[in-house]
Amino acid sequence: MLCDDGSHTLFNDVINDTYHSRLGAVTESKHVFLKNGLFALIEKGVTEINILEVGFGTGLNALLTIQETGLPKFDHLKINYHTFETEPLSPEILGKLNYPTVVADVAGVIFSLIHNDKWGVPFQVTTNLNFTKWKMPIQKAETIKDKLPAFNLIYFDAFAPNNQPEMWETPVFELLYGLSCPQCRLVTYCAKAQVKRNLKAADFKVTAAPGPPRKREMIIAEKIA
Repeated sequence: MLCDDGSHTLFNDVINDTYHSRLGAVTESKHVFLKNGLFALIEKGVTEINILEVGFGTGLNALLTIQETGLPKFDHLKINYHTFETEPLSPEILGKLNYPTVVADVAGVIFSLIHNDKWGVPFQVTTNLNFTKWKMPIQKAETIKDKLPAFNLIYFDAFAPNNQPEMWETPVFELLYGLSCPQCRLVTYCAKAQVKRNLKAADFKVTAAPGPPRKREMIIAEKIA
């Protein structure tokens, strides 16, 4: 499915939802997860960033993060990227996505690496980024807590609450709160009032931020304690 910005997204007919915004997969990812997540921490002077991604999906968020932080100006960063997924996409479907073309020339190599990498095994993608993907629901992350760092950035990219409500409930956010360190920043494209209430119930401080093009808001949540 071609988005308005020329990048692709996929439609999951089981969940009845797209993996990314039809208005622009790359545009949305850059705005929500990089601009308001990754770069916001870098601007604060954070040099070691432990990222937890809920919903690996097409791998777009990981691809963009790896590509951006691979620039020479970010050589001082140390990044540990952990991502959770229960339904990996097949090579046939992945081969139809145009992310390697629309992101950067080198992205094709990275895209292949992150999707073909073994599950549960740390892999050094670049000199400053280690990548680990877990084939399990985020709800079971506590079972491998000894293998996870304390996260200071969370990319929350589950399917929309109307189509996957169990992912947006307070117990999930309480789990994420427990896996994160003080000043952790959680970013998500969603801005529903009930999601904000659930995040607050899990002790996150919640603020609304301008959303990507043609979306009024997105959510930024922080662990203050």
